[in-house]
Amino acid sequence: MSIEQIVLIGLVLFTGSLIQSAIGFAFTLIALPLVVWLGLGLSNAVAIVAVSNFVQVVVGAYQLRKAIDWKLTAKASVIRYLFLPLGIFTLVLIDTWSQSQIKAVLGGLIIFILTVQSVWKVEPKEKLHPFWGFLSFGSSGFLQGLASLGGPPIILWVMAQKWPNQSSRVFLFTLLLVSTPVQIGLLYFNYGNELVQTLLLGVMFSPLVALGSTFGVRIGNHIPKDKLRNISFLVLLIVAIASVLAPLFD
Repeated sequence: MSIEQIVLIGLVLFTGSLIQSAIGFAFTLIALPLVVWLGLGLSNAVAIVAVSNFVQVVVGAYQLRKAIDWKLTAKASVIRYLFLPLGIFTLVLIDTWSQSQIKAVLGGLIIFILTVQSVWKVEPKEKLHPFWGFLSFGSSGFLQGLASLGGPPIILWVMAQKWPNQSSRVFLFTLLLVSTPVQIGLLYFNYGNELVQTLLLGVMFSPLVALGSTFGVRIGNHIPKDKLRNISFLVLLIVAIASVLAPLFD
């Protein structure tokens, strides 16, 4: 990995952290495809994004720890743990593909997630059928293992709950908090020392991620979130479309 790559990866992680703190989501959606575009393999990109995102999750969960529902978190985590290895297994298979094919898969995933979030208007209810929880938590575990994209299915499920804002945010934080170490452990089990350098790089960038988060909160306080959200959606869509079209330019 060249010095130029390391600097650009740091910039990507900082930007992703800044945007997520400003609008409430999008760290992995932005960081993962761009890190792959910078030349890292999918497994290394997933590892560095997972470690970096873990920093934000720890801080967020600690700040809102009084609102944590450990019983619900445990139930949701069990389901996510069941599907997490399947996501890792799929990642190992996809990781043997060409870079352009991997970019296309990531681009397709991002377009699908953006479409669902834009089209699916969730009406909050007092109680959801258990099937929707199983579907959300299961798909979240799979996507977490595949590409550290476990957040969107949980966000949709949380949006359907009549919860206060703190409860919604801390539920997502806590689920990622308890699953990321397992995810990293499974990645290491499959790839061994190949990932050590990348994991250490993710730790090294932690202060930069925290700094991006700090600036993001301030930006979010001064710029309308709808405007920031629209800009972020546009950036994500451009990256996703470019990723899907990548095999055409091989």
